[in-house]
Amino acid sequence: MEIEEALDRLEDGHAIWKVDSAKKICETLGIPFDEKLVQNFKQGGYLTLDEEGPGVDGLSLGRYAAEKFGVLGKARDFIGRGYKAREYSRLIKEELQTQGRVPR
Repeated sequence: MEIEEALDRLEDGHAIWKVDSAKKICETLGIPFDEKLVQNFKQGGYLTLDEEGPGVDGLSLGRYAAEKFGVLGKARDFIGRGYKAREYSRLIKEELQTQGRVPR
């Protein structure tokens, strides 16, 4: 996975990632994965899942990554999960550009 793809995935605040996928996103971004992000999801409610079991909430993963990059405090507040997730991804990308890890 390339950094741009990992950032694209972080933009989905409605996603529930399989644990391996969430770990790959963190690895690609160069941050450690925290097992505390893993939750047990069940079908029903507002969630549409193909299967039940452990997973990582997309918005929680974005917030965690923004915290690890030191940009969480710069995030504007949004009501929607998608808007918040895109904001975290945008700020992480800016930080990665500052570090020279992705082109401007």
